[in-house]
Amino acid sequence: MPFAAGARLTAQLLNNQFQPLQAHSPLDSGTVTAGIYTQTRSGGASPVGTAFVAPTSGIVRVFWHCAIRNSNAANFGLCALGIRTGGVVGSGTDYVTASDTIALQQTPNTADIHMGMSHPVGGLTPLATYNAVLWFRVNGNTGTFSSCSIDVVPAT
Repeated sequence: MPFAAGARLTAQLLNNQFQPLQAHSPLDSGTVTAGIYTQTRSGGASPVGTAFVAPTSGIVRVFWHCAIRNSNAANFGLCALGIRTGGVVGSGTDYVTASDTIALQQTPNTADIHMGMSHPVGGLTPLATYNAVLWFRVNGNTGTFSSCSIDVVPAT
């Protein structure tokens, strides 16, 4: 915890340090045909994300889950994490840009594959508002992304 010896401990500081979990779990289904990352799924809640206030540590851990399948067994889909500034989900300036390096990736087949992942995000400005949002893409055909959820937990 970032409490320093001799520092005044207030209820506000404690409340900011121990924030509740921020989560978005629509558990609906939508499709994507884009080969580049998009927040929009046809037929599903878009964007999938949640706004949160960075804890005083400036560190959070983001957990996300998605069931992914592709209409063609030779192709696959990806569901990546993005973090943006501000409290409007899906808007703002990228803090963490969606990329394949921190994405759930379905192995090529036509069955739903349920996957989950977590990723630490540090260097956030304490008490500033951000939003965590899921991004989707396929390498061909149509990807179905369902049971999507995202949780942001304060970390130290």
